[in-house]
Amino acid sequence: VRDDVAKSLRLTDPVVVTATVDRPNIFLEVVDGDAIGDAEAELADLYEWITDNDGAGLVYACKREEVERIAAELSDAGVDAQAYHAGMEAGARARVAGGFASGGAPRVVVATIAFGMGINKSDVRWVVHWDLPKMLANLLQEMGRGGRDGQPAASRVYHTRRRRVTVGGGGGR
Repeated sequence: VRDDVAKSLRLTDPVVVTATVDRPNIFLEVVDGDAIGDAEAELADLYEWITDNDGAGLVYACKREEVERIAAELSDAGVDAQAYHAGMEAGARARVAGGFASGGAPRVVVATIAFGMGINKSDVRWVVHWDLPKMLANLLQEMGRGGRDGQPAASRVYHTRRRRVTVGGGGGR
């Protein structure tokens, strides 16, 4: 793959830097959402987990409607949470991203994959995947947004048959 990329970019004698994706400071947990119960019980579990964990965090969901619903439910329950997705007005997206990156409000961003690229926040303490991403590389990239400061972080994945995502090529959500 490295050779193909270099060839397609017409690079001659490129400097290639490779590294492991192993991040020993990130604790990975997979939750069986079906065992928790229905979608409402699963959301209650997410709320409880967020309130038990300090610091800033991200919740990734595949669909904009889910992002809006989860952010609203968390916010209504007292969590400083805001939605972020590509369908939002650019100014609103900038306010959410800027507030989160600066350490202000919100403490929790519920987002599609539209969020994260270009956000350089080293002290994200946890990342939750409400849905599994379409590609394993996305899961690794998104969970890697936690603990960039080398301090402990958590990555939690909710797995359920209720929310299935077709595994395959990239594509938008």
